[in-house]
Amino acid sequence: MEAVLAAKREHPEWGKQRIADELAKAHGWQPLVSPSEVRRMPIEAGLWSQVARDPGVVGVRHAELPNQTVNTDLCFVPATHQVAEADRLRRQQVQRARYEADLAQRRYLHVDPENRLVADVLEANWNRKLRALAEA
Repeated sequence: MEAVLAAKREHPEWGKQRIADELAKAHGWQPLVSPSEVRRMPIEAGLWSQVARDPGVVGVRHAELPNQTVNTDLCFVPATHQVAEADRLRRQQVQRARYEADLAQRRYLHVDPENRLVADVLEANWNRKLRALAEA
């Protein structure tokens, strides 16, 4: 809670989403608090007033002085992009595990059968790679 209040005191122009994002960024992009919690904490501490909004006006920002501009940074990442990226990474992980299992199998099959110590090590490695493939 102290971090939220400190961020609001230091940057009174930041909104709830910006404070939540900045806290997450400072902690390795691990979400620490939701934007609704960020909104509640300063209200309870008296740092943020509860102003009733017109439901027809959402997120409008106005310049405070004449000839002043309002800059906004926007970044939109479609949810379908995130799902597609996760699927691609999963397929890549399975493909890598399958390749390593096949490679371990080829090494095992090419070992001299009379060299039992090497064959045992290669067989254990092959079994490890097959378990990794099953987990992937």
